Formats: sequence, structure tokens, C-alpha cells
Amino acid sequence: MRIIVLFITMCIIINSAHSTTVSITRHNCPICRTQNSFQDIRSGYQAQFDLHQYLDWTYTQSYSVYCCTNCWYSALKLDFGIVPAEKLELIKSFLKTLNFKNKYTDYAVIPVTIKLEIAEKIYWILGRNDEFWCNFYRILGFHYGEEQKQEMAKAARFKALLYSHLMLTDRHNKGREKEIYYIIATMNYFTGQEKSALLYLDKAAKYTYMNYTLTKEVSNAIDNRLSNFIDEYPNFIKEQKYRNINVSN
Repeated sequence: MRIIVLFITMCIIINSAHSTTVSITRHNCPICRTQNSFQDIRSGYQAQFDLHQYLDWTYTQSYSVYCCTNCWYSALKLDFGIVPAEKLELIKSFLKTLNFKNKYTDYAVIPVTIKLEIAEKIYWILGRNDEFWCNFYRILGFHYGEEQKQEMAKAARFKALLYSHLMLTDRHNKGREKEIYYIIATMNYFTGQEKSALLYLDKAAKYTYMNYTLTKEVSNAIDNRLSNFIDEYPNFIKEQKYRNINVSN
């Protein structure tokens, strides 16, 4: 039965990529007020997460990291227009320190890791919680990996791992242990700690996900999705080992 549910879940994820909608949206930069045109990418299904690193699918797409082509202010798409007035001068001062040779008229051609590295500094000025940073460094690690910058990807994932452990100490995350242990397992795997990954998968499997800010139906759906991912992850690890052996030969 679990296999059938897993198959259906994975089909939905695959179909969501094919049913993606892209629209052009215009945003005034909150720093320099320049109007920018961005691509708003949405999955056909809300908040689809991938199996491997538990990332919102839209953030595996470089277009979802917005960047002003005038002043280089950068942020994840949902955050772009949100800057408290008291932080404006600090961010302006930081942006003045940036000096890039290339000039861009289209944010989409700016390397995504450059945008994320700028966004990282901006988010430090804005201030964010452990959950945000855990997610941000998983996104950064993913894109470093896509650019074949493996050591930088590993460093970002170690940061995500640190923040995932900090999430466990936050009483507001009570009931989410299953999700957090799964994130820890994925980051352990991507930092070369396969045995630890498998141990945390076993640990995650013993919990039931319960997010008290969501309805019971939504919470149960997330729990089922996590159970499917946890069951499938050892197969993913075996598959990657098989591929690596073939590549090395």
C-alpha cells in the first residue's frame, strides 16, 4: 500500500513540474525604486517539495531569486518588496560596496549563486530565524551543487545542518520533529555522512508530524508525504552509490 501511495505522490510531483505556470510580474525595488520585470514561477500544486533535499521546487529554479538590475538588491521572490524602513540605510550602504564588472538588463541571466550571496548578506541585516536560514542554506547548497562548486555546496549544507539542529531546540517546533529529522538526514547525506543520514531517517520514522498552526487534514497530508520520502530515501542513497560506481569506472 505504501508503495502505491509513494508512486502517486511522485507522479504528482512530476506532473507539478510540467504544470508549472510562469507569469511576468513587475516590482519596484524597495531600495532604489527601479522597476524590474521578474518571472513568477508557480507549481501546479502548492508547495511541492523534492525528495532529495526537501526543497520547495520553485526555489530550485534560478528565476525565483529576484535581483534589481540597478542596485543589485536581491531576495527570494516572496521577500523582494519587504524591507523595514529602519533597515534601508544599512542595506544601501552594503549595496554600495558591491562592484561587478558585468552590467545586466535581465535579472534572469545573473548567476543565481551571485544573487544568493548578495541576498545572504541582506538577510543578515534584516534578521531571520533558524528555520529561514536552514531553508536558505539548503537552497544555496543546491545551486552551488548545480554549478559544480562542490566544496561551497558542502559548506552551505553544513550551515543548514547546524540550523536544523537549532530548530529542534525551539519549543514552537514541537510536533515537527519528523520533518526536522528528515531535513537533518538529507543534509547529512549531502555532506558525506551516509551512516548518520540513515540513523536520522530511522529516527524520523518514529514520529508523527503535527503542526498545530495547520488544519489536521493538512498536517496529516504532510505526515504521509514525509513517511513516503523517509521510506524512499535509502533507495535514493543506494541508487546514487550505484551511479557513482558506474561513473568512476
